[in-house]
Amino acid sequence: MSHTMGGIDPWTHLALAEIGEVVRYLRAQHGMSQRVMTERSGLSQSSVSRLENGLLPGLRLAWLARVFVGLHRDSGPFGARSWEVPSPAGWELLIQRFAVSGHLAERMRDAELKRAESINRLMQLQASRKARWSAREREFADKDH
Repeated sequence: MSHTMGGIDPWTHLALAEIGEVVRYLRAQHGMSQRVMTERSGLSQSSVSRLENGLLPGLRLAWLARVFVGLHRDSGPFGARSWEVPSPAGWELLIQRFAVSGHLAERMRDAELKRAESINRLMQLQASRKARWSAREREFADKDH
């Protein structure tokens, strides 16, 4: 049975793009084409391309694991599935991207700061308008007496 997430929020889209950038970077670092990556991971070239472009919202963790394993295994003869590898180094790069000090966390913090600044500005504007209205009301009250 397939599970779907439904609608994907903007932060999840950004996270998928971050994962794609990591995969593309690692693949390029290993001097691999997408075609070679497909042979080593078992994913289609279309899936690898969509993953690298952050356009694979149905990404399964097992697929991502196969990509990282595929980066480190010898392709052997066509169709061989030699899955014996040490711990895939790609996980470390992903952890760095998504760690508390990582790129995505930094962007989320920046967005939250901008949001807080906007709210603060609105509150200041509201307080300023309220103070002006109070001053006008006192002015009118003084004229009436």
